[in-house]
Amino acid sequence: YIPLFLVDRHGVPSDLAGLAISVMAGIGIVSAPLGGALSDRFGRAPVLVAVTASVGPLILLLTYAPYGLLLLVAMLLYGLSMNTRLPVLESLFADAIPAHRRSTVLGLYYFIGQESSGLTTPLVGSLIDATSPITAFTALGVIGTALSLVLVFFRQTLVRPRVGAQAA
Repeated sequence: YIPLFLVDRHGVPSDLAGLAISVMAGIGIVSAPLGGALSDRFGRAPVLVAVTASVGPLILLLTYAPYGLLLLVAMLLYGLSMNTRLPVLESLFADAIPAHRRSTVLGLYYFIGQESSGLTTPLVGSLIDATSPITAFTALGVIGTALSLVLVFFRQTLVRPRVGAQAA
C-alpha cells in the first residue's frame, strides 16, 4: 500500500510511486550480504532483534515523513530492515534444524511468509478503507513499535545458549 499512500498523501505520480516497491526491494542487493556479515560478526539474535524492532518505528516514519529526502531514507531503511533478516534466518535454520528436515522447514517458512502476506493485505486494505491511510499506518506502526519494545525487553529470554556452545 505504500505506492498508493505516496499518491494519496504526497501527490506523487502513480508511475513514480510504483517505484517505491523497487526501491525497498532493490536495497536487498546491499542488505542481504550486510545482514549475513553482521550476523557473523555480532550473532544472529542481535541482528534479528534489531531489524525486527525497527519495523514499527519505520512504519511510523514512513507515515509521517514529509515528501522528500526523509521519506526516501525511510523507504530505504524499511527495505533494509526487511531484507537484512533473510540470510540470518536461513542460516539459523541451517544450524538449528536437522539436515533431514531443513528443506521441509524452509518450505514451510516460505509458504507461511507468502500466505500471511496474502491474508494481511486485504486486512490492511479493510483497515485503510474503514479509517484512512494515515490512521491505518499509524495503528500498524504503533502496534509494531509496542511489539518491538516487548521483543527488546524480553530479548534475553528469547536467546538461549546452544547446548554445545558452552563446551567449545
